[in-house]
Amino acid sequence: MPSPVVEQLDVRDQDTAEQVLAVQRAAYRAEADLIGSDRIPQLTESLEALQARSLDWLGVRDGANRIVAALAYTDDGATVDIDRLVVAPNSLRRGYGRALVATLDSVRTALVSTGRDNHPARALYESLGFRKTHDEEVVSGLVITHFRREAVT
Repeated sequence: MPSPVVEQLDVRDQDTAEQVLAVQRAAYRAEADLIGSDRIPQLTESLEALQARSLDWLGVRDGANRIVAALAYTDDGATVDIDRLVVAPNSLRRGYGRALVATLDSVRTALVSTGRDNHPARALYESLGFRKTHDEEVVSGLVITHFRREAVT
């Protein structure tokens, strides 16, 4: 299988935003099932809210030019904070999430979090050099694990 092609996404574009939102909802629905909680805020995020967030977006498209994975992040020059990584459930295990995270520069510290019981996401982040920092109950019944990858100097 060829390596995924990662590209910048512009969610101000309506079609792009709609595709990202569809992938996001499907991915977070699958995570909700894994962790036993549907209290994930991005699961019910509106199109307008997604577009209004001040985030940079990367994505991967399939052979039909449809977005199948996306990563949103902020970068303050010293730290990259991964806000979300979503992969369409029918596109899992193809290296899309790994390719998206690997695209981020390793010369800056990187932060990410996921549901504590989302073992596939935790394994991905750990395999990419992230280390658990702590767990946090963000809303009743939703515990997330925070990870950090130190900058490579």
